[in-house]
Amino acid sequence: LASMIFAAMTGAGAATVAAIGAIIFPQMIKEGYDEDFTCALMATGGIFGPLIPPSILMVLYGVATDVSVGDMLIGGVMPGIIMGVVVAITALIMCKKNGIKAGDRYSGKEIFKSFISAFWALLTPVIILGGIYSGIFSPTEAAAVATLYSLIIGMFVYRELKISNLVNVLFKSMKTTAGVLLIVATTQAFGWVLTKEQIPQLIANWFTSVSSSPLVFLFAVSILLLIAGCFLDPVPAVMIFAPILFPASKMFSIDPVHFGVVMVVALCIGLITPPVGINLFVASSVGDRPVHKIVPHIVPFLYAVLVGLLAIILVPAFSTFLPSLL
Repeated sequence: LASMIFAAMTGAGAATVAAIGAIIFPQMIKEGYDEDFTCALMATGGIFGPLIPPSILMVLYGVATDVSVGDMLIGGVMPGIIMGVVVAITALIMCKKNGIKAGDRYSGKEIFKSFISAFWALLTPVIILGGIYSGIFSPTEAAAVATLYSLIIGMFVYRELKISNLVNVLFKSMKTTAGVLLIVATTQAFGWVLTKEQIPQLIANWFTSVSSSPLVFLFAVSILLLIAGCFLDPVPAVMIFAPILFPASKMFSIDPVHFGVVMVVALCIGLITPPVGINLFVASSVGDRPVHKIVPHIVPFLYAVLVGLLAIILVPAFSTFLPSLL
């Protein structure tokens, strides 16, 4: 739930893992959760970022295919909720299977006291969401505003952040960011090679020659993008595949919003798919755990989100209903 809310602020997967992970990881370990399971859960929570508005990938798809960006953003809401539900159910099942008990229950008085204590921190998403959706600032500017606001309340309201700690905070942020950017740079180079060799065009031509069924086409595209998502960052992947596969989807009379959502969901699953699932490496950095230890715990979540993708493919209304109301 926290990841879904934060996703509505950033629209980015890795940012969601880094920000939410830094907050919930220590608390979950304190409550007795396994470190590797917690990292897997954090990584999976990051796939909501590119689905829930303001989604970067939805905007890029809309720009690349000349589909309404507003329709794409709204079209990602229900699929994002579906993914959230299947991930939450999977997490509950895994906790029960592994004998992880629920945390301590708190009284109404304790909850109210915690709310008052956290009030200034809770204003952060209000400022970000309010600023973005009112048009005061862009998501990128919102990140800067949130950073400045967090710095102010951390130093002067809660007084937990001291100037002497800033160097360590900046170093950790640089370490996480550098790891992500190295992976993104590598995937962009790989994407250039694919484009240069015209691999996506060859694949698109093959799709149209194999079957005339829209459903078969969507399944084939999903498999392609699931594989591509293992090696490519979703941003260059959308820019590479959307202009090529979108014309093919029109030959099958597939709704452009539905096709875009399927594309984005499939690529988002790649964020947690080894060997180059970016969210895995970000979670590994946040939790200071090796990736190969996290992978076994990510498998059940992979199955869950694949079920979610299947539902989105089979029921176009999940993607098209809300945009149709606009």
